[in-house]
Amino acid sequence: MRQGSDKPAAVSRDRLSNISDALGLPVSAFYGAGDETESYLLKLVAAYLDAAKPEARARFVGAVEALLQAERSGVDC
Repeated sequence: MRQGSDKPAAVSRDRLSNISDALGLPVSAFYGAGDETESYLLKLVAAYLDAAKPEARARFVGAVEALLQAERSGVDC
């Protein structure tokens, strides 16, 4: 493995960790969620974004966008 080749995955893990910390959930809550759990997580995210300051919302959205980009690039989060 080339040095630094896991950097995008590490960044994605850090961002997901930041999101889970902001929501007060373990990172595992984002994996394998069923319909009920997924609905709960989406409501929780919406409530967080409604209450967050604009700067916090921007960081949160940026972190989610980075996770989506990493997923599209085939990087394992």
